[in-house]
Amino acid sequence: MIYDDWPPVMFFAFLVTGFGLAAAVVCWCGHRTIAAGAFTWWTQREPLPDGRWALKVMAYESAFLWVFCTFWGLLITSFLFFEDWISDALGRQAWLGTVPAEVSVIAQGTIGLGAVWLWRYRIAFLTIRWSNF
Repeated sequence: MIYDDWPPVMFFAFLVTGFGLAAAVVCWCGHRTIAAGAFTWWTQREPLPDGRWALKVMAYESAFLWVFCTFWGLLITSFLFFEDWISDALGRQAWLGTVPAEVSVIAQGTIGLGAVWLWRYRIAFLTIRWSNF
């Protein structure tokens, strides 16, 4: 294999860089998906006066993407260094008795943060709707 000749540090750097780039693409896709869902909901409720405000809201809300990246990054890093510490702290099966605690924490945290993000889009929609853009 091509990687057999690489020093371990080089292979680790390659792995971390690849993971970082993949995570950035996944986060960007998630950001665009949540924005598309919010804008679709808005357009079904009432017509948009102008699309420029939607782009400004999406650019403003992109800062909230750092919350997701920090949440996932801290959990993944803690799993790499401390392995299954959440299962040890909460018990082996923490969610409906079938899913490991680590998967449960990531899923519930992601769903919770997604709900907060949609709520933030709702507030932005109400603010923009009543402004003279």
